[in-house]
Amino acid sequence: MCVWGLIAHYGFFDQPGAGDRLRGALGNPTYLGAYLSINVLIGAGLLARSYRRAGTPPAESGATLVGRNIRRACLRAFWLVAVALGLWALWLTTSRGALIGLGAGALVLLFALLRGRPLRRFAVVIVLLACVGAGGWLALADHERGAGSDSMLSRVAAIGLDDPSTQRRLAAIGVGLRGFAERPVVGWGPENFVVVWGRYARPGLGLGEHFDHAHNKLVEELATKGLLGFLAYALLWAALARAIYRAVRRGDDGESTLAATVGAALAALFVQNLFLLDSPVTTMQFALLAAFAVCRELRGTPCSAAALPRPFGRVLGRAVAMLLVVALTAATVYAVAYRPFSAARIAGDYVPGTTVAPRASLIGISRAIDTFPPLGNLLRLRMFAAVDMGAMSADDFSRTLVMIEAQGAAAVRAEPQNWRIPAMLALAYRSAATRDPAYWVRANEQVERMSALAPGLVAGVDGMDATNRRRRSGG
Repeated sequence: MCVWGLIAHYGFFDQPGAGDRLRGALGNPTYLGAYLSINVLIGAGLLARSYRRAGTPPAESGATLVGRNIRRACLRAFWLVAVALGLWALWLTTSRGALIGLGAGALVLLFALLRGRPLRRFAVVIVLLACVGAGGWLALADHERGAGSDSMLSRVAAIGLDDPSTQRRLAAIGVGLRGFAERPVVGWGPENFVVVWGRYARPGLGLGEHFDHAHNKLVEELATKGLLGFLAYALLWAALARAIYRAVRRGDDGESTLAATVGAALAALFVQNLFLLDSPVTTMQFALLAAFAVCRELRGTPCSAAALPRPFGRVLGRAVAMLLVVALTAATVYAVAYRPFSAARIAGDYVPGTTVAPRASLIGISRAIDTFPPLGNLLRLRMFAAVDMGAMSADDFSRTLVMIEAQGAAAVRAEPQNWRIPAMLALAYRSAATRDPAYWVRANEQVERMSALAPGLVAGVDGMDATNRRRRSGG
């Protein structure tokens, strides 16, 4: 991932993702930064673990010992290179949340590694202070020169209440808390922060974008799932912290360091989610890290394989279990990975960039919606915004209108409180009004519906009403 992103960033090859902020193949610098901060900590923890394995190794021949040392040296070199590349790439993402999360995770890992001889503690503290001092000096020196040579340093130096990014996130937090105050028990429903944003955001916030997530996981849980969801989320993290703490305390030096590494990675993920949101990549990482904690917590429990019944015998039972696992895995991959991928691939052939969508493209998008209906409204919104019925033939115009109305009704059924649906439908009907002015009435109806769902986000509704009244009266 780092090599891909660095190649794109420095323009060695024509790769997607080039730009001022490194984004790799994840499409967003903050997603890449979050991903890398966790991997950097895991690499550092594995490197530290290789120096802290407890126990006396068995007697080995000279050749075996040399081979073991070579393998250990190669692994250490790999971890060191991986950590260095991860830090380099993370710095180029200029993601401040990822940097703060990495710092929090590093503190957790260093605290765990300090369990040892006093000399080792002293050395680690000295190295830590030296790194902090050097980093602070570089940041201050660069800021004094105008902070223009390094975007990460300039972004870190710009942190404050007057920072536009900070203001947007504070505004999103305020909107989320107002939504929670109205529905405190169960919230507005998972993934429905866009509804909360529409109801409570106001133009006076000075925002230049719309948020479909709170960019703060705790506020997101409160707004979308209420106290019940928030308590479940908090209890999950409490259970993970307890499992990691117990694993660190009861393990030997090597296993304790490994558990501390996972704890540090979880801490980094938790802290940076105070400024970000869940993405598929970080969700995958969280699942893997949580699975490690569960595995360590269950180690030594009386529920062992020997206590399980074997109605088919040892060999046949394992074969049946393996077939079930393969079948369930294949079904899961098809349902939650292949189908949305196929839908996105079909839509990618038809969803336009800067050009308008002819009717053939709309039919292709409809096929993508049918391939994976849960992705449907995302594609419908793009369809409504891109359609240009003014350039169509009379036959295509009438058929496209039927398609737009059918897909619009389906979109409203799926998300009746999503203000983006009437907003995009208004654009589609405005396109139809270039052929038939009667459709200005339909466009205005959608704007009024959006105004009811998002009263603070509609700019110039009164002006549009006046324009439509003039059109209806022939003015």
